[in-house]
Amino acid sequence: CHIHCLQLVEKAPAALLTAALLAASPVAAEQSHHSVLSQGAVRDAGWRTALMTSLESARASSAKSSEYEAEPTVYLPWYSVVLVAALLSIVGVTSARMQLGLESRLVFAAVRCVIQLSMLGFVLMPIFRLNISVLTVMYMMTMALLASRESYGRMPYVYDGLFSHVVIATVAGAGLVSSFGLCLVLRTFADAQYAIPTLGMLLGNSLSGTSVCLSCLLTELAEHKGNVETLIGFGATRWEATRDVLKRSTVMGLTPSLNQMAISGVVAIPGMMTGQILGGTPPLQAARYQ
Repeated sequence: CHIHCLQLVEKAPAALLTAALLAASPVAAEQSHHSVLSQGAVRDAGWRTALMTSLESARASSAKSSEYEAEPTVYLPWYSVVLVAALLSIVGVTSARMQLGLESRLVFAAVRCVIQLSMLGFVLMPIFRLNISVLTVMYMMTMALLASRESYGRMPYVYDGLFSHVVIATVAGAGLVSSFGLCLVLRTFADAQYAIPTLGMLLGNSLSGTSVCLSCLLTELAEHKGNVETLIGFGATRWEATRDVLKRSTVMGLTPSLNQMAISGVVAIPGMMTGQILGGTPPLQAARYQ
């Protein structure tokens, strides 16, 4: 816009130039206003010189304010991914030598990870390009259901209605937090570029916490049910009989997130911040997003 204003200096009247400069940069317009008044810019030669001087000054100050310029993201071809995946062979060999029995699970998890991430890239491209709110919300609901199913599948013990309880907890928790962040903090609402990555990060944390909490809770109730039955026999309500178990399970579920928060920025750089820095976002802004 500044370059365009410079090209108009010899052609346009003062009113048009002032309007164009104000649209391009309010700061530059203010500088131009004071400069024009101070130099007696009512005369043609005077306001042209003053306007060009203030424009050049605004461009120089804008260039100086750009303290961070990110390098272009390094292109990663497929053979690089295969090369990095070769490191998994070290884990496989170690598992075989120690007779851990993790070789098949390691191969399955690695292949599944590559396929899922590749499919995610192809699926997100049209969703981001179209950026339709209904389509974005539908995809987010699918993410929540898949996260609930994954959490449910990790339980050592189950009961009737467990899956529906996991779905309700996941949708309510991640939905509330993501809605708060997208509507009140970022104010992007259902913009796919922001909504899907934010919900994905929240669901990842929710999946880990829910799995640990429920696993601990159900294991305690199934393997030490005699303690609960004894308390109920002495007149305790079901909440009183399970209070200690619930407290321990909740602490276990929150501990991974609390530990991650404690070391963030000191020992580890979290995932969202890492992705934004690699994408060219200034580190300070990436830290605020995280």
